[in-house]
Amino acid sequence: MLQAFQHDELRVSEYWVAESSFLRRLKILSPLKNQAIYAGLGLQAAGLYDRIGIPGDDDRETIYGGYLFLAGPTALGTFTLGVGFTDSEANVWLQIGKAISTGTILDDNLFR
Repeated sequence: MLQAFQHDELRVSEYWVAESSFLRRLKILSPLKNQAIYAGLGLQAAGLYDRIGIPGDDDRETIYGGYLFLAGPTALGTFTLGVGFTDSEANVWLQIGKAISTGTILDDNLFR
């Protein structure tokens, strides 16, 4: 959901997320294969309702954050190096290869 937090760090009963992002090609590596290195940035807002596991926590909370990343091709698949941030949290990530949801049974039209 928000790149500044670890997976499953924010557990809530209900939420909403708004995001705007920008992607820019920095360098063309192979025009024939349409491969390039990209940089991106994004701004996010999330409304959290009824957080789970936080005693005495406010019922409603709005978090604003953003992220920056670089991405490009490698022999093992696409790499992504990024940083996400909010006013109270920050997170750095590195991903190499395909996301779990691509190249699996989830790509089948039945699951779309």
